[in-house]
Amino acid sequence: SFTFDISPVADAPDLTLAADLTVEGDEDQSGGIGLSSLVSAETTGGDIVGTFLVYLSKPDGVAGTLKSYLETKGLIASDESGMIVPRLKLVDGDEKSIGNFMADTDADKFFFSVKVDEDDLPEGEDASNVSLAANVVFPNNFTTDVVDEDGNSSVVPVLLKVSAVSLGGGGTQAEVPEDQMAEVSITVEAQADGVRLNIPANKTVEVTGAEELPIALDMRGR
Repeated sequence: SFTFDISPVADAPDLTLAADLTVEGDEDQSGGIGLSSLVSAETTGGDIVGTFLVYLSKPDGVAGTLKSYLETKGLIASDESGMIVPRLKLVDGDEKSIGNFMADTDADKFFFSVKVDEDDLPEGEDASNVSLAANVVFPNNFTTDVVDEDGNSSVVPVLLKVSAVSLGGGGTQAEVPEDQMAEVSITVEAQADGVRLNIPANKTVEVTGAEELPIALDMRGR
């Protein structure tokens, strides 16, 4: 007789993608720019979707490291200790931050890990079939409009690659292969900022002068 001991192994989730993974938003958009309904992950064989991974990316053909590219774009920065910190964040529908930011400088990878909460899934979903529900909040005054040295304007979208990790028996896990990840393109349109005048709280400015002589007015705004 033969006895076989077959250990369970997690299989990578299958991603279902929206027909259009291009997202548009405005500078300083309230609540962030939505990623919901773009990507969902499904597992089989008793596995569950444990996390979504949202990688920061760059366009093909751009020279240099991803780290230097993201720093130039103002999407990441280094604090006083040298730790990499994000200047953008992921939030839920209540504008609460979600996901842990991970910086692997050796592998030149920077991403958010968003854990799936089985107790907080919308109706019709379970841990084996989950949609990514998140909004991206960019730094203040961030825009994808770029003006070169000659004054020519162009748009350089922010690129995100969305992956998912399944959890199986025996503590095993498996991630979506890189060539099957969803690439989301986000454009952030510039918006004109209002002007604030430096005037007293009562909005009354008193100016003194002499008869038949010019009076200088110095009105400043920011």
